[in-house]
Amino acid sequence: MENFLSSEEFESWSSKPGRTVEEIEIKAIELQAQLRDELLASSGNTLDEYQAAPRDGRQMMEEAGGEVWIQEDQQREASEIAADSDAQDAILREFCSRHPNHFPSQSNGDLFAAEYATAFQEANPNIPIFWELNAMETLYSALVEAKAFEAERVYKS
Repeated sequence: MENFLSSEEFESWSSKPGRTVEEIEIKAIELQAQLRDELLASSGNTLDEYQAAPRDGRQMMEEAGGEVWIQEDQQREASEIAADSDAQDAILREFCSRHPNHFPSQSNGDLFAAEYATAFQEANPNIPIFWELNAMETLYSALVEAKAFEAERVYKS
């Protein structure tokens, strides 16, 4: 089976001079069947199971495959974000500079990192952990409200 075409690629292919309406319709049907087959494979279903299922069962199979694709995209994007150490360091520095009363205390940093990792994994299972400023601020507010941090003491001479 041919590789899946994006909508732009299909539009380009179909607009070439000499293409008949019949050729375009056949190609569209082939691509829809390919997408269906890939969705079914992603959800662990076969074409026979799909064809034997009632209409709502077929839709559930397609949606399950779509969810697999969404999760794969989220994991890929999270991996790319987490791998960008410069950007992650910049986010962490920005966060710490916003809260000088609690950071750079080692104990507060360790506490925050542990709580963040736990909260991130609960909210995003199977996705690599990465620093996200809004999530960090939300957790920080909750920890401050719970009086979880030690105040940073800076002595000036």
